[in-house]
Amino acid sequence: MKNLILIIFCIICSLNINLKTFAQGYSEEKAMADKYLQYLESLNAFDENKDKYKAEFKVFKRDVNRKENIERIKSNNTKSENGYKVKPNYKTLRQPYDYDMDSISSKVIVLDGTDITRDALVSYGVIYDNSPDYEYVYDTMGNLQQVQISEKEYKKIYSYNGSLQSVIYTGSDGQIYMYNSNGKYWRRIKNEKLW
Repeated sequence: MKNLILIIFCIICSLNINLKTFAQGYSEEKAMADKYLQYLESLNAFDENKDKYKAEFKVFKRDVNRKENIERIKSNNTKSENGYKVKPNYKTLRQPYDYDMDSISSKVIVLDGTDITRDALVSYGVIYDNSPDYEYVYDTMGNLQQVQISEKEYKKIYSYNGSLQSVIYTGSDGQIYMYNSNGKYWRRIKNEKLW
């Protein structure tokens, strides 16, 4: 009986220490996020001019070179050509597949001869040589989904209609902090994992 009580006591103490450590880590993360938010606000990162961007993005609403760009991606030719480069964005799916993967935008990868996965092209970016800070992201049908604008110290993501979706900042600690359009801390990426 004494052993059982001792074990329960040890478990409770361990949980208490873990909760304190978690709370301390969260408060440090929140403090860093608030610090970076103040910095971004001082740079006017959250000021948006929807009408300006909507008019600017309207020209890029459809990718007129969609078929050519899909072929470039299929042949792994993403280098700058014809004044722009193409950047594919894949999503890995495992069997059973959620939808028909035999379309033009998929490729098969066999791992160890046992597990089959497919990398489905879900979108692709077009980066023009004359404006390398802008990445126009299209779905596989060539419809503009979003525009990513890289500023000197942060990145802004706009929807196709010019609305600011998020601001992304890489902190001095090497972690990536994400804020929604009104400046509220949203997420953090640490060691390539979303937290």
